[in-house]
Amino acid sequence: MGFTKEQQNAIDARTESLIVSAAAGSGKTTVLVERVMQMILGGEADISRLIIVTFTEAAASEMKNKISTAISNKLEEDPGNTFLKRQLALMSRANIQTVHSFCSGIIKENFHLLGIPQDFKILEESERDLMMEEALDSVMEE
Repeated sequence: MGFTKEQQNAIDARTESLIVSAAAGSGKTTVLVERVMQMILGGEADISRLIIVTFTEAAASEMKNKISTAISNKLEEDPGNTFLKRQLALMSRANIQTVHSFCSGIIKENFHLLGIPQDFKILEESERDLMMEEALDSVMEE
C-alpha cells in the first residue's frame, strides 16, 4: 500500500509518543500496524514494551490481529528468526487495548496510591444513565 505524506510521517516518527487521529476508513489501523512492524523489525521495540491504545474493543482486536498476521507473514519469509517467533508468542500479552481498559488497569494497579477501595467498580453506561435519571427525579421533586 502507498501511504500519504502524513501517513508516512506518522509511520516514521520516532522521537516522541504519537497520537493518530483521523476519520473512519482513512487507514489509521494500517498506518499503526506499519509503524509497529517497522519498530519491531528495526529492533527499536519489543511488542511487549509497546502500549497501543484505541477507542473501541473492535479496533483493539483488529489491531492485534493485523500485527499478528504481519509478524506471521514476516516469519514465513524467515522461518528461523527467533526474534520474530518471540514477538508472535508475546502477542497474547501485548498491550493493545481501549483507553478505558488501559486507564482501568492503571487504577487497579495503583488503587492504594489513589486512596480508593481495592474493589472499586467502573460504572457501566446503563447504570450511569439510571443514576442520572434518579438524581434528576430527586432534584425535580425537591
